[in-house]
Amino acid sequence: MAYADTDAQGRVYYGRFFPYLDRARDEFWQSLGFSEEETIRIEDTVVTVEMHIRYFRPARFFDLLRIFVEVIKLGNSSLHLRFRIINDKTKEEILEATQVHVQIDPETQKSTPWSDRFREIVSQRVKNET
Repeated sequence: MAYADTDAQGRVYYGRFFPYLDRARDEFWQSLGFSEEETIRIEDTVVTVEMHIRYFRPARFFDLLRIFVEVIKLGNSSLHLRFRIINDKTKEEILEATQVHVQIDPETQKSTPWSDRFREIVSQRVKNET
C-alpha cells in the first residue's frame, strides 16, 4: 500500500479500498478471458446497485495485499460478486466486500439480460454456497 493511501493513524483509509475493488473487478473480467474491448463494454453497461464491506483489521503503509474475486450469483441481468483482501505477508483477511451489479441498456437506463457469451463464461465461475 502507498503512503498516500494512509490516514493520520498510519492505516489505509477505508475509502481507498473502493478503487482497488473496482480495479480487481476489471482484472477479473480479463482473467475470465474477456478482451480489453469486452471489458470496457461490460463496465460501460453495468451499474453498481449495492455494496457491503466488512473490515476485519487494518492495512498499513507498505503492506502487500492480494484481492480475490468470486461470483456468488448470476441473475438475468444482475451479478453478485464477493471480494476478499488478504495481507500477503501475514495471510490475515483485511476485508470482505460484496457488490451487486446490474447490466443496463445505456439508452433506456433499464436492466437488460446478459449476453449468451457473458452468461456462458461467468456461469462456470459461480461459487456454490453450502
